[in-house]
Amino acid sequence: MKLLKKLLIGIVVVLVLVIIGCYTFLRTSFPRVSDAPDITVEITYERLERGEYLAHHVSLCMDCHGTRDWNLMTGPPVPGSEGLGGERFGPEMGFPGNFYSRNITPAGVGNWT
Repeated sequence: MKLLKKLLIGIVVVLVLVIIGCYTFLRTSFPRVSDAPDITVEITYERLERGEYLAHHVSLCMDCHGTRDWNLMTGPPVPGSEGLGGERFGPEMGFPGNFYSRNITPAGVGNWT
């Protein structure tokens, strides 16, 4: 009976030390990030044009976040579907399962920062 009691106390002590170690690791390993600041950006024609240029030509957001016409060379986005999401990425592309791109239009992202 004494052996069982010592064994249970030992297991509890080890479990408590593991929990304390995990908590300490998580608190010290990851940076503390504050809330996103409230900023207001003036919407101008130049900024909208720059954003369109970045999304369509530099980072190619619309290639994945829109429906693509694979019947045409390079599968360009179908006009009018830019940002709506729905493009499927499956195992044949090297993904571990099926993933669908999200809607990144203002209706889809809402109040994201």
